[in-house]
Amino acid sequence: MLENLPKKAIIVLFTYLFFTLKGVSVAECLPWQNDFEQRPDLNIGLITIQVNDVFKLENKKEQTWFHSTLNYLHINTQDNVIRQQLLFQTGDLFRPKTLIESERLLRDNPYLKEALITATALCDHLVQINVAVQDSWTLIPSASIGSAGGKSESGLSLQEHNLFGLGKGISLKYNKDSERASTLLAYKDTQLFGSRKQLLLSFQDNTDGKGYEFDLSLPFYASETEIAWGVNSVALKQENSVYTAGEVIKKIGQEGRSHTAFYGWGNQTEGQRFKVGWSYHKKQYLSLAERENSPLLSSLTESYPWFQLENYNDNFITKTNFRTMGRTEDISLGRRLSVNIGLLAQQLGSDDNYLRVASTLSRGKVFNQNNLGFIELNTTHYIGEGASKGGQTSLKGEWYAYDNKDNNFYVSTTLEVANNQLEGEQTLLGGEYGLRGYPLGYQTGDKSITLSAEKRVHFDWYPFNLAKFGGVAFVDIGSAWGKGNEARLLSDVGFGLRIVPTRSSSSNIFHLDIAFPLNDLEKVDQYQLVIRGSKTF
Repeated sequence: MLENLPKKAIIVLFTYLFFTLKGVSVAECLPWQNDFEQRPDLNIGLITIQVNDVFKLENKKEQTWFHSTLNYLHINTQDNVIRQQLLFQTGDLFRPKTLIESERLLRDNPYLKEALITATALCDHLVQINVAVQDSWTLIPSASIGSAGGKSESGLSLQEHNLFGLGKGISLKYNKDSERASTLLAYKDTQLFGSRKQLLLSFQDNTDGKGYEFDLSLPFYASETEIAWGVNSVALKQENSVYTAGEVIKKIGQEGRSHTAFYGWGNQTEGQRFKVGWSYHKKQYLSLAERENSPLLSSLTESYPWFQLENYNDNFITKTNFRTMGRTEDISLGRRLSVNIGLLAQQLGSDDNYLRVASTLSRGKVFNQNNLGFIELNTTHYIGEGASKGGQTSLKGEWYAYDNKDNNFYVSTTLEVANNQLEGEQTLLGGEYGLRGYPLGYQTGDKSITLSAEKRVHFDWYPFNLAKFGGVAFVDIGSAWGKGNEARLLSDVGFGLRIVPTRSSSSNIFHLDIAFPLNDLEKVDQYQLVIRGSKTF
């Protein structure tokens, strides 16, 4: 008999029976008020999942045959995919914090444009919850062209980020640039067999080598997650260009393998997480002057147990027009510090004996609501004797200053220092590596510093409610030095266009920049055209 009833009628029937058995009359349900959050005796009651189409046909601008056809062709996310990601279920103690964090976890999925979780009613001591999400268009065929630093690239891809509405992702990509042509096939599952486990498989076939990645893990997916573990294996063989003054002077072969396994546990009360694991890394750089017999230039083998301590303080705010447009973005302002200590010894398979110390520190802060600042420090140092002695440090700072129209002035600065690079490794500046007005690899060394300032404008134009547009005017200043190269500041100015797809699960933002160098005008072109995709504005 039940199979003949509409789905909504079945939900209403069971809701009525549930409350009746609990001794609660449906008539006793009260509309939700924020004051109810202070009551300690509340539990989660009925949870309603509402998956909305890619386009809202009630919106006059989206009432065309084009929008309705795309809605018809799109397979919506299945309810259980949403339900499995929630940090609460019926019968749990009602805590507003878990609703907010679940909302944030849902928005982290590329196949969801928006997510909103609200308490709608109070029935005795049971809180009714509505989970509303809006799907993104997830089948992404694309053709792309790009240019940066005088080097061009092109590509074709077919991606599906929500296969059959199950939240699984599969992609096939072909890309050709000045270094190589590459074909990549990847599969990603963030809810393996309906669990919190995650799986990533990828294989790539390049004209100069092959590679793969396998990753299976149970991450610290929420602030109160107590257990995590993972195994990862990566291998890649390819050829890299060595630059001098923007010109490729030779090619060097690179072969690398990396394997890691870890187990972690957390103490959310103290804001601490711990991990223990074992890592193996091996990389080699080969001279390609003689293809038949490629002599070894340098190599490094590391095999070591390690221990990691992480201290965190979660603090998130939401904002639009931050790193993208047309989406609610979750911005982390909390402090996060991690220290990883590894013991490398020849008896364990490493080339030499070291104490490896790696650390990460990040922090964000809001100043008078319209100003946001961020800082991130990463260091890796090897204490001992051998080719790896020394370390690498990177420091990045960002500043956003918003006006009353949500446009912003953006400043970023990055400092990188590496005093233990192997032969075949170098720090590049120019093109996509900062200084957009100069060729790729125009300056090289083992140290660099860059400063970029941008005035960003977000336009109101929203054609077909498919993509938003923005503009930018910028200044870049920077220098790379070391390995026999002296420090010499270069600078450029320019302007550009940004196109941000708002209904697509693809996070790529189209960048079109024209940059004019201000130094070495007799050695470089009068301007550089930079066309590329980026994850940020």
